[in-house]
Amino acid sequence: MAPQRNLESVMLHASTADLLSLCRTSRLISNIATSLLYHTVSLFAAAKMNSFLLTMKQRSESSALLSRYVRQFSIHEGPDLELSQALIEDITCVLSELEHLESLNLVSIIQVEPIEFMDLLHHAHFPNLLSFGLTVQPQTLSLLPFFLNRHQTMTDLSLIPVAHLDSEPLDPILLLNLKEYFGPSSFTSSFDLTSGSVSQVSLLWRPGDLLETPFPISAK
Repeated sequence: MAPQRNLESVMLHASTADLLSLCRTSRLISNIATSLLYHTVSLFAAAKMNSFLLTMKQRSESSALLSRYVRQFSIHEGPDLELSQALIEDITCVLSELEHLESLNLVSIIQVEPIEFMDLLHHAHFPNLLSFGLTVQPQTLSLLPFFLNRHQTMTDLSLIPVAHLDSEPLDPILLLNLKEYFGPSSFTSSFDLTSGSVSQVSLLWRPGDLLETPFPISAK
């Protein structure tokens, strides 16, 4: 095990191109290189998105192994990546297989025609999730408490509402391990922030917003 850890320490500094080359060497080195390549998945271009989805959707032992490597997943929408509902469904299907996921960032996805991860919020469960970021749309706001309450491991939460997000108060949200919250002040009335675990709060304020829940810490 020690030689493998030494190899991992060295290969952490390798470029993506070098890791791809190492995948074509011995089985040991290939396994380490592959785990590093898939540890953090950041998708921002259509070609990269399609390639990743095609690889992960293959029903084979290799794709099952790849899903166990992914720890951080994010989508950064850009001029070369336009999300459709069909693409959202494919992404949700792949995400549901990432049982070791620790960080999920969907906070940069804002479109003129709102497209949301409804099935993800309604059904997905990631037992090791620590960090979650989401751009909140009106039509799936009611699903947010169900998703958050299923992830008591969460320590870092970022919620960015679309402009002029008007809604009824959210259902109660209990995150006993939450340490950092970044999001609308209007959402705080749904959180139980009296456990003392929260150490940093960054609030998004809009005219008319009221802070209904007292904070047991100094909000930053």
